Amino acid sequence: MASAGITAVAAAFFEACETGKGKEGVAEFITDGATFTCQAVDAMPGPPITECKTVAAYADWMKGVCDAMGEKATYAIDTQATDEERSTVIFVATFAGFSHYVYTVHINSDAKVDAVTKIWNDSYSFKIVSSMPAPDTEGS
Repeated sequence: MASAGITAVAAAFFEACETGKGKEGVAEFITDGATFTCQAVDAMPGPPITECKTVAAYADWMKGVCDAMGEKATYAIDTQATDEERSTVIFVATFAGFSHYVYTVHINSDAKVDAVTKIWNDSYSFKIVSSMPAPDTEGS
């Protein structure tokens, strides 16, 4: 598959995942059973990210994060690269303006994501999130 094709599939998957579309939103881009691995220590509250073993489960985990963070659930791609020989796209990104992370996204010969690895310092993210003021739930 040409580099532009792998990059387009990976970018569409990334967008759907990072905007909290859940497993339904990424379904068209992934294989059944696409694997997910994460280098993290489960410092954040809520379900442990390291228990996500499939990309679909991780997409639902991200949906929960985006739902909980509301308008603060933003991302920016700092850089990306495509390794055509290995059929892999790498994203370096920043979530919510402070949490840096890396994805490696492998695309199979059918132009589907079949594996994602996330490298993320969730301990640092927890430190930042836990020092943020609580959201205004009173609507004032």
